[in-house]
Amino acid sequence: MILHTVIQDCLWLNWAVPEEALPPVPKPLAYDVCKTPEGGFVFVSARLFRQHGLGSGMKLPGVSYPQCLLQACALDGDGLECTWIFSVLLPNWLATSVRWVAGRPARGARLDYPAAGDPGCRGEDWRWSVRRGSALAVEASLLNSPPGAGPSLGSWEETLAYFRRQRLEYVRVRGKWRRVEVDRSSTAAVPLTARVLEGGLVIESLGGLPASLPPLHSSWLLPTVNISFEYVVEGEHAALPEAPAAL
Repeated sequence: MILHTVIQDCLWLNWAVPEEALPPVPKPLAYDVCKTPEGGFVFVSARLFRQHGLGSGMKLPGVSYPQCLLQACALDGDGLECTWIFSVLLPNWLATSVRWVAGRPARGARLDYPAAGDPGCRGEDWRWSVRRGSALAVEASLLNSPPGAGPSLGSWEETLAYFRRQRLEYVRVRGKWRRVEVDRSSTAAVPLTARVLEGGLVIESLGGLPASLPPLHSSWLLPTVNISFEYVVEGEHAALPEAPAAL
C-alpha cells in the first residue's frame, strides 16, 4: 500500500560515531561504516519534525503532532543502503494508541518544538527538546554551518546525497521487522548551525553506548516534505529473520 503524509520543519542532526563505540545492530542489518585512516565511523541521526495527516490516495487532513526518530546508517540483508530506526518517540497521549492500533514501536515522551512554520523566521535561535527521563535538547539558527566532526562526505550536496540514498528504513515491530521505502530525493534542505545542549536520550536509546556523543557532524532543516512511501507489513520480506527487538 502506498501512503502519503506531509512532514514540516524537520530538524535533521548527524553524529559520526566510532564503530567500536556502538552496540551491535540487530541481524540481518549491519552498520554502514565509513572507513578513514582514523578508523571506522557510523552515522547516527535524529529527525525532529511534525507530521500532518496520513492516508492512501489523497492524504487525510488528520491531526498534527511532533515526532522524533533516532536512527543509524546501515546495510540490509541484500547489502542495500538503509536506515535502522532504533527509537520512535511520540507525545504521551498518542504513543499507546499508535503502538497498539497501528503496530508502530512508539514510546511516549515530552516533545517541545517551535510553533509550526516558525523556526528561524524571526532571525533568532530556536530550541527543540525531547524528554523521556533523559533528554535531547538542541538550539539552532539559520546560519552557515561550519565543518563538523568526523569523516568528510564531500561537499554540502554530496553530504545530503549520502543520506538521501537511504530510501529503505527498517524498524522492529512486535518482534518482527517492518520496512518502509520512502523517496525524499527532491526535498529542499536548508543548512543551519545546531548546538546540542543535552544528548543523553540518544545514548540511552542505544543501550548506554556510546559513553558520550561526539560533536555534531552536520545538520539541516527540511521546511516541508511531501512524502509518499510504501509500508511493508510483517511476513512480506523473507530476507529478514527473527532478531532480538531493538526497542
